[in-house]
Amino acid sequence: MATDSDAQFDRLHERTRQRANMTQNPLETNPVSSANAHRGTIPNTPLGSSTVAFLLGATFGIGLFATLVDEFSRPRWLTYQVSFYLASWAFFHWAEFAVTAGWNLEKCSVDSYLLENGSMYHIAHSGALVEYLITVYLWPSNKTHPYVSQIGVVLVVLGQVLRSAAMIHASTSFSHSVAFQKRDSHTLHDLTEKKAGSDTHLMQDSSIGLLEPTPVLKRKKGRWYAFSDKTTSSTGDMLELKFHSYHDTTL
Repeated sequence: MATDSDAQFDRLHERTRQRANMTQNPLETNPVSSANAHRGTIPNTPLGSSTVAFLLGATFGIGLFATLVDEFSRPRWLTYQVSFYLASWAFFHWAEFAVTAGWNLEKCSVDSYLLENGSMYHIAHSGALVEYLITVYLWPSNKTHPYVSQIGVVLVVLGQVLRSAAMIHASTSFSHSVAFQKRDSHTLHDLTEKKAGSDTHLMQDSSIGLLEPTPVLKRKKGRWYAFSDKTTSSTGDMLELKFHSYHDTTL
């Protein structure tokens, strides 16, 4: 009996020692570089990530179901445009994390969901949704232009496929954070993407929504508020890296 107890104790001690020596749990997502370190308020834990994935999946499922169900079986305000808008929004944020986890694990964290992408980002989406709901309630005929929403749906799907494919193609060279120095393993790619949600606004048949990012994303002095600093610096650095790359290959 004593021998069995000692053996169980030794096995327990060995498992405890192994856990203490583990640098990272296989389910944890801690970026290798400090430049991609977790900065958001959502806990960067398996529980936090699984909770976010569940909520996004539920939103996507409800939105997709409401998109496909007969229009007479749903509330008047829950049109297929709103349903598809919510479904595409949820799928986009889930796909950002999924693609990063699958092809760029060294930069993956709960921040890869991009749910904490700045207050202006959420204001732009919320404003478009409120504008649509008000219009569909007061002037429903304004949301019945033929083929406009269908074209928007096609653009949303193509845009998502293009973005995910570009992230997969770039693999570890892609980063949600702007890189100011070129790593040895970093490969430059010519495909870049700047998107402020125009395709989803077109899908909603929203003329105001198409213009909404302009006033929302500007500073008081006329400078872009939410995205211009990132896109300007990233574009400038990309051009600089391309110049040096071209210069080095021609010498």
